[in-house]
Amino acid sequence: MADIWLVTGGAGFIGSNLVRALLDEGRSVRVLDNFSTGFRENLQEVAGDVDLVEGDIRDADTCRRASAGAEVVCHQAAIPSVPRSMADPQGCFDANIVGTHNMLMAARDAGVRRFVFAASSSAYGAGEELPKRETMPVLPLSPYAAAKAAGELLVATWYRAFGLETVSLRYFNVFGARTIPKVVGGYDPKSGEAACALYGACVAQVVPVSSCEVAEACKLTENIYRCVNIALVNELKVIYSAMGIDVWEVLEAASTKPFGFGRKENKTFFTPGPGLGGHCIPIDPFYLTWKAREHEIVTRFIELAGEINTSMPDYVIRQLTIALNERRQPVRGAKILVLGLAYKPDIDDLRESPAITIIEKLQRLGADVSYNDPYIPRTRPQREHDLRMQSVELTPQALADQDAVLIVTNHSCYDYAWIVANARLVIDTRNATVAVTEGREKILKA
Repeated sequence: MADIWLVTGGAGFIGSNLVRALLDEGRSVRVLDNFSTGFRENLQEVAGDVDLVEGDIRDADTCRRASAGAEVVCHQAAIPSVPRSMADPQGCFDANIVGTHNMLMAARDAGVRRFVFAASSSAYGAGEELPKRETMPVLPLSPYAAAKAAGELLVATWYRAFGLETVSLRYFNVFGARTIPKVVGGYDPKSGEAACALYGACVAQVVPVSSCEVAEACKLTENIYRCVNIALVNELKVIYSAMGIDVWEVLEAASTKPFGFGRKENKTFFTPGPGLGGHCIPIDPFYLTWKAREHEIVTRFIELAGEINTSMPDYVIRQLTIALNERRQPVRGAKILVLGLAYKPDIDDLRESPAITIIEKLQRLGADVSYNDPYIPRTRPQREHDLRMQSVELTPQALADQDAVLIVTNHSCYDYAWIVANARLVIDTRNATVAVTEGREKILKA
């Protein structure tokens, strides 16, 4: 088979989209994946069109077998998680550095023409300067970021030492399944054209802009738009709750209006919650705030939204305290189980999660706090926090023993009717119990 393109990690999100794009161009594609983080269903549509090698890049023989006859290697395979790398640095090293070395050796020995390496923008660290440039120094803040930076050095060395043509791509945020437009700005016209050509191979629509600055401003604007609108519905939640009105019912009804209100079908339906989390919305808007000060501009709207969103953990605790007081139970000494530690459902990422703030504040008030999160068996040190806690097993007795169960993250795997049935008091910050019909007198929305 001539002109084989080998995609390692081809069952992952990026890898599977790359596989489809290559097949659409008439390429012969081989996939190497051990399905540790990728999914077989990602390749179901193309199962008959790809040569699948099921194996691990940590095994040199597997890498050699997969690379035989390949012209181009697109090395996507990795353990792509900062939290996992913090919990298991050795595993990160083995997969992301040793695995990359194995693939480079196999590519060299197989006579591969070009090796494309999936690097990461995490290598930049937490530097505030925008836009990012290739010439900026790297300052990794996690084993994952360090491994990706080391991978870039390995790839560059294989070019200098062995003449293997190599390219490293520092991914930032990647979205969608080839349907979300990609905004692209280059450092100069030539680099912009190259970036558009690259993304044009794997996304349906590329939106070229005049500079990196415009592209970065686009990303900031997206995050600020969400930050401000989330702050709006959070403030409405507080107001309507005081009036005895369910904000979730209001938003559901308002979403039927065709007057620019957020719609569920186009993902602009903003909902209240216990606070913001993740590495974008709680942080990125304030890059612009910081930059605006250089121009003597005060970003009042952005900062007000930040104040409202960061006040939500205190609002949740206040509602919890009132509910406990009504049951003649002070917060001090109360047993409280937090459900969900991740900043959004069905992931293991707790960066900037409001659950961390809520737990720390409750502990300072003297509460006996535990948590359950099926995605986070134990907490990991964060930028400013280190809870040093382990997830407790979720059983009927564990729920019944709690003075309150606090739903912070609405994981889809939770059986909310079962939780309510076994708990004495449920504080719901996500409207997760909306479909529960029995025991609603035990539920308080916050």
